[in-house]
Amino acid sequence: MSRALVCGVLAALAVLAGRRPGGAARIRRWARPSRRRDRRPGPEVIPGPLVLDLVAAVLAAGAPVATTLDLVAEAVREYAPGQAEHLADLARRSALAVPDPSGRGPAWLKLLDHALLLARDAGVPPAGILVAAAEQERRRRADRRRLAAARLGVKVVLPTGLCLLPAFVLLTVVPMVVALLGGV
Repeated sequence: MSRALVCGVLAALAVLAGRRPGGAARIRRWARPSRRRDRRPGPEVIPGPLVLDLVAAVLAAGAPVATTLDLVAEAVREYAPGQAEHLADLARRSALAVPDPSGRGPAWLKLLDHALLLARDAGVPPAGILVAAAEQERRRRADRRRLAAARLGVKVVLPTGLCLLPAFVLLTVVPMVVALLGGV
């Protein structure tokens, strides 16, 4: 692996960290390995849009697609071995120009594969397409969170009503009825 490509990966991380407010803290937070031995990390330790941004940044630095995917896979292997395997598999398939036969995998991997195939077929640099795909994935995740929050509001109404309505009746309606009946 050449020093220029390693420097390209490090430069991509620095660019991504400085691109958004608090970016460096976000990378450290997501890339922090788990300290507990009994807890296994989930399949996606590093957010998919961040992986797409990393690949786009290394591609923008001038590395070929297969080399870029191998470099990013090596960079995330310590923190997210599952994601690194997905990237390494995509690098092998990309080098051979073979599409994914199974179509399985996380959403970010499908976006990455589709963006790389689209860029290759159209003959355009894939970095811009990947940045757009990362933004699309971020919007999709935000929409999913917004929908989950709206559903939570609806689900909380029934238990809250079941707890507060009897208390309201006992503390306000019953004393008023007793006072009215006692005054007759």
